Amino acid sequence: LGAVPVASCSASDDLSGVDGSCTGTLTGGTSTGVGEFTYEVTAQDKAGNERQKSITYNVEYRFDGFLPPVNDPVFTKWDFKSVLRSGWPVPALFQVKKADGSLVQPGSAPEWLTPQKGKAINAPVNEEQPEESPTSGKTYVKILGVWTYVWNTRGVERGYEYRLGVKLDDGTKHYVVVAVK
Repeated sequence: LGAVPVASCSASDDLSGVDGSCTGTLTGGTSTGVGEFTYEVTAQDKAGNERQKSITYNVEYRFDGFLPPVNDPVFTKWDFKSVLRSGWPVPALFQVKKADGSLVQPGSAPEWLTPQKGKAINAPVNEEQPEESPTSGKTYVKILGVWTYVWNTRGVERGYEYRLGVKLDDGTKHYVVVAVK
């Protein structure tokens, strides 16, 4: 987002030549300029032959990973997962950006994806967790430019990895794996 080229078309015909210029129609996407777009073009030569072509592409937000206290090994120098205390809230934090790194407001609040239980772990707690109230509902809340969802781990089975996630209105989903001990 923020560095998307303008859709355009050109046509050529070595035999009879192009009758006028090609025309294009852009459809899709969201009001904020993200999502899946389709660009359909039509050109006709002077012999009356018409040719249509379409291309589909996606415009996505820049996502630089989840922020501390959750370690996101995909986007950071840390190559270990966060191991967090069971029964304590786990804040999942991130920012939504344009291609240049500047913050941007999505068209709708990011969606919290239900955590998925993974494999068993046997590692000590390695993260401090703030005492925060868990988020209710199914969407992240924006606090000072950071999208936040505080996951309530009460009742979550201890000793397992969990995949936390977000779905953005550009259609992308992003995940991070944490462990609850």
